[in-house]
Amino acid sequence: MLIQMLRFGLFNGPEPTAVLSEDQWQSLLNDARQQGVIAVFYHCVQQLSSAHRPPKSVLFHMASMASDIEQSMQQHHQALKHFADRVEQQMHQPTVVVKGLSLAQYYPHLYCRESGDNDLYFGASAHVVDSLMRSCGIAVDDSDPRHSAFLFEGVPFENHAYLLYPNEEDDPNTIDPQWDTTPIEAPLYTLVPEHLALFVVAHADRHALYHNESLRLRDLLDWALLLEHSGLDYHRFNQFKQSYDVGRLADLFTQYVVAHFGITPPEGWQPLSVGCLQAFPQLYLTDHPRKTPAFMRVFDRSKRYIRYAGVYKEIYGETMFRRFYYRNVARAIGQWAKQEKRHEGRERNQ
Repeated sequence: MLIQMLRFGLFNGPEPTAVLSEDQWQSLLNDARQQGVIAVFYHCVQQLSSAHRPPKSVLFHMASMASDIEQSMQQHHQALKHFADRVEQQMHQPTVVVKGLSLAQYYPHLYCRESGDNDLYFGASAHVVDSLMRSCGIAVDDSDPRHSAFLFEGVPFENHAYLLYPNEEDDPNTIDPQWDTTPIEAPLYTLVPEHLALFVVAHADRHALYHNESLRLRDLLDWALLLEHSGLDYHRFNQFKQSYDVGRLADLFTQYVVAHFGITPPEGWQPLSVGCLQAFPQLYLTDHPRKTPAFMRVFDRSKRYIRYAGVYKEIYGETMFRRFYYRNVARAIGQWAKQEKRHEGRERNQ
């Protein structure tokens, strides 16, 4: 029902006609909160005919929650603009945003996409930005090798030196490419749609593969809106993503949102087998309790990959034993042996 509501309000789908009780509406609202789509859900509900709208008590509750989210996202945006202005003045360098505002621009209202922090990409200049923040009296946490983190005007920021994740082999296919950027509003930039799409799917794969975290409906909505409204050239995207082992996963994301949101299949896209589409919820959408140490998460995740071994190979082009175990088990056991803290970014954002 939640997907039907979003399809109706965002992608010209048919209006849901089911008559829901107040308890059912409240349950749907709870689902929307857990899936990170409260504000955009409220936007869709407002478009329903009066006979199909929720009771006023639920509608007021929904409006209050949506308003809180939009105010928070406006604060995120203002802090981001102030940060970018400071970097421009001090470093004469634009700020490149990934996720967050870069995806919010494709939503019906800029502030209805929820985000826990502002993700930035400065590449080789990331450490210079960290130094600038410290010179301003801002504490910078650089304990995570993937990015640093700090609070600017009370808003969490993550500063990435690279966007893809190098592995133990130093495979050049996993090293950051030359990212192309495009302006949002000076001095804010983001990646061009084809490059942004690769990062979005690689980031989702990383969290699902190593952290054993399910995707949320917001992640799939991001993908659908990116395909629909960014002008993404799928032929160019195919050329760019063919060197990376998440390229077919991107096609599976597309297959899922085409099937469920009813978006127009992009020219140049090649769907995977029906078996992959059927396995998608179990592999990427089913939530599982997060366990420590890290190697236990690896083990739990691998049980699903054993069940869907053929699907896994179709998606990633190699068996789970090579791609999953070889790249993750040693790292996870090493993390456990050293008693390293796991990444706490998700908890900080919440």
